[in-house]
Amino acid sequence: MINPHIAFGEEGDILHFAHANGYPPRAYKPFLKHFASDYRVVASSLRPLWPDADPNEVADWSVLSADLLRVFEQLGTKILPGHNKIIGMGHSVGATSTLMTALQRPELFQALVLVEPVILLPWLSMLWKVVTKLGLQYRFHPLIKGALKRRYRFPSRAAMYKNYRSKPIFRRISDGGLREYVNALAREEPNGEVILAYPPAWEARIYATAGLCEPYIWSLTSNLKLPVLLIQGAETDTFGNRIAQRLLERLSFAELNIMPDIGHLAPLEAPERVFQVIKKYLRTVDV
Repeated sequence: MINPHIAFGEEGDILHFAHANGYPPRAYKPFLKHFASDYRVVASSLRPLWPDADPNEVADWSVLSADLLRVFEQLGTKILPGHNKIIGMGHSVGATSTLMTALQRPELFQALVLVEPVILLPWLSMLWKVVTKLGLQYRFHPLIKGALKRRYRFPSRAAMYKNYRSKPIFRRISDGGLREYVNALAREEPNGEVILAYPPAWEARIYATAGLCEPYIWSLTSNLKLPVLLIQGAETDTFGNRIAQRLLERLSFAELNIMPDIGHLAPLEAPERVFQVIKKYLRTVDV
């Protein structure tokens, strides 16, 4: 099933983008529109944005990877004669899910661009598995409590924007970029109010099930022979140096670009700058 929320471009190779937890595809419009002149961009919705999807369906992120695999298999049938395979690009959980899919089916891809992937070091992954088996993940994950308390309803999009503009997490996002995010996230109700299109219960579930597929990821990364660009925000609180360096050691054809003055929300905070880094890389590897 391909469920694109946003698509740009009619010429060039297919570039698929997978979004972060809590950030629908349309939130990335200021970033993805830059690729339209050279690529056919498709950004499909991860499971939390599917109608009637149940968070309890996700025991770990392999489900998200399986969903993406079906998307990539269908996109593969749309590759035109004379064009290369898919460029897989993702942010945060979208980057991790894209990597997991490429580890299963590398022949579908010509290159990967992983922006701030969420991957735990092996020892922390093992600890999180124990926490999960004990049923304590919702108690101990530092982001889950905030996700479940997130305000779900606002009088209007303007009120939602005003509320978000005051949040420190969005301080590096421009006014225009934040409005795109609000428009992507707000779902209008018949009474004129807006609710979150990305339910807090789903956001919490994605956090709770992070880190459970790491043994699979780390065991296979050294086998991947694709060009891989890793993008790290210098101010990140997620994709740390030890993880980035470990990936560089294990991915044979990987390159790391550390971008100053941006954090985990890199494509939303600096869409033009992140695009330029990716554009230069894809031209360097002749993609």
